[in-house]
Amino acid sequence: VDDDGDGYVDDIHGWDFVDNSPDVSPKGECRSRQSHGTFMASLVAAQRNNHLGIAAPGSDGARLMILRVVGCHGAADDEAFPKRLARALDYATRMGARILSFSAHWNATTPELDQAFSEIADRQNSPRSAIVVASVPNKGEAAAGFPAAYPFRRIVRAIPIGNDDMISPGTSVAPPGLNLGSPSACVIGAGGPPDHYRVEQGSSNSTAILSGLLAGIWASPAYAKLTTDEFLARVVQERMVQSPRRSKPGSRTPYLDGVPLADACLLQTERRKARVCPPPPGSHREPRP
Repeated sequence: VDDDGDGYVDDIHGWDFVDNSPDVSPKGECRSRQSHGTFMASLVAAQRNNHLGIAAPGSDGARLMILRVVGCHGAADDEAFPKRLARALDYATRMGARILSFSAHWNATTPELDQAFSEIADRQNSPRSAIVVASVPNKGEAAAGFPAAYPFRRIVRAIPIGNDDMISPGTSVAPPGLNLGSPSACVIGAGGPPDHYRVEQGSSNSTAILSGLLAGIWASPAYAKLTTDEFLARVVQERMVQSPRRSKPGSRTPYLDGVPLADACLLQTERRKARVCPPPPGSHREPRP
């Protein structure tokens, strides 16, 4: 039953735009594969303090809306992908999503997608405005791909960072803007049976972790009433992008001075600082404690 009159029946958890179904769980030949979406969802919002599995930075504030737009074989060979994604973007913003997390990228765009992302991520006073957290790939590709390649002001790019605070080798060139380093290497997340957890590498992890961190901060009492643009200005731009905590310098432009590291400790209270936040390093060339 379409209880809320949004045109989608029983869309309790989101919508599968591939099979036009409210069941967003992996199915068919996808079921036998390791689920990328499940892993990313766990990095955004896995519950903390329950003595099970892992904890995620968005566990206290994120509510997940799962939207499937790509079939088992990926977007590159899927001609219907752009139209599905445009529908999903419309659905997400109509339903009130404030952060859109893209642990994926694609190399070609369409006028329909350009218009949709421009409305969401750039137009002043848009009723559909949202933060787009975009993956910057680390597989040696020259360009970052979309949506990271868009020059829009509400795009926050996740730069993959290794355990040594180095920018991941092979990271694509990110356009100037809101670019934040986020963990990518040796990340544990939820998977399918029989093990239920596994370790993954890559920029997808960075994107999900950064999305969860932003969701957790935005949901906190100090920031919960901020609009999208207010949150971007007061938290992301003024506090996070201007952070003294930086990665080690990269080997090429635009990473020669490192990138600011996404860190909730920038928003610390004295009580929280005493419990969990290490002192800042002496310079951007030193690793964090």
